[in-house]
Amino acid sequence: MQSALKVFFPELYARKKPSDLDQALRLLVDGLDSMRRELQRLREERKVSPEATGETLREERPDAQRIKARLRKLSEKEVEALKLALMGFCTVNSLLREMKIEWREADALLSRLHDKGFLDVLRVKPSREPRGFPVFFPSPYGEVASEVLFGKPWGLIHAEVLKERGAYMDNLKLIREAEVRLKHAGYRVVTELEDPSECTFKWSGGSHRADLAVYAFDKAGREVKVFLECESMSNPLSQVEKMLDAHYEQFKKIFVV
Repeated sequence: MQSALKVFFPELYARKKPSDLDQALRLLVDGLDSMRRELQRLREERKVSPEATGETLREERPDAQRIKARLRKLSEKEVEALKLALMGFCTVNSLLREMKIEWREADALLSRLHDKGFLDVLRVKPSREPRGFPVFFPSPYGEVASEVLFGKPWGLIHAEVLKERGAYMDNLKLIREAEVRLKHAGYRVVTELEDPSECTFKWSGGSHRADLAVYAFDKAGREVKVFLECESMSNPLSQVEKMLDAHYEQFKKIFVV
């Protein structure tokens, strides 16, 4: 059973990790149900694959009217959970605290929103918890849903909530804080505020300017330059994705404060 889940629903299996046959069966039902809904949606929208028409695959911004129609199909609790996830309560534990519900229900709500295309998910693995935990964030549909539900981009909503809770730090302050801490740790640091050219590197999409350039020594004792970014949620998600693409293409590693 677990082998079948790994083959046909790898993301669902990685997220839920069933520990017994009963959980595995429930997971299989969830996966099949999600597949059924997706097939039904595709039939309703009469989508034709780009491969079949010979067209070039392009990622287009979802239509707001279509998103409104999809939002109307959500339950009240699903809409509430989606709003909270867009506001930054994007883990099972943070959602259950805000909604005052059980862990199982919070997990199910986020999973359904993921299955319905409003959220994407990554598994974060901190050193203290090797198994990790899922962190949900808006898909392209979720980004448009944010503008439909709040009238504002997702990044702005996230930043506003942090400001209300006294936890927001703007980009300039983040850069200065990172600079001070790195210098105290013994690194030579140049910020893009001081010397933009020192923090700029080229990639296939053109040139990208990082927030900081940090000079460190590798295992062979050679000085190397490492580029760091300070992310304050002040940019659109598409711009953040472009930044991440640039770093990963050039260095295969991404350092973000």
